[in-house]
Amino acid sequence: MPLLQRTHERIARKGGMVLGIDAQEPAERGLKFVHEKGITFPNVRDNDRDYIRKFGVSAYPETFLIDRTGKIAALTRGPITQEWLDRELAPLLEEEA
Repeated sequence: MPLLQRTHERIARKGGMVLGIDAQEPAERGLKFVHEKGITFPNVRDNDRDYIRKFGVSAYPETFLIDRTGKIAALTRGPITQEWLDRELAPLLEEEA
């Protein structure tokens, strides 16, 4: 989460954002975690797991990078690294808004 928070702060200036989607934790626990960690990027709860099914999520965590047209540009399953984010985000942030 700290890596995602730093990424959100960095890409927000370029029109990007991080969006967290929680489908596992009870709402109260998820909110507590977000507040305790000082997370400022938007987080939503997928109560009925509708988005999880639509995106074909098969493991937790999964990270999707969405381009400016709304298409999935990159996906990784499991924990993310700074190296992966740097490599995959660079071309997306250069797209015209």
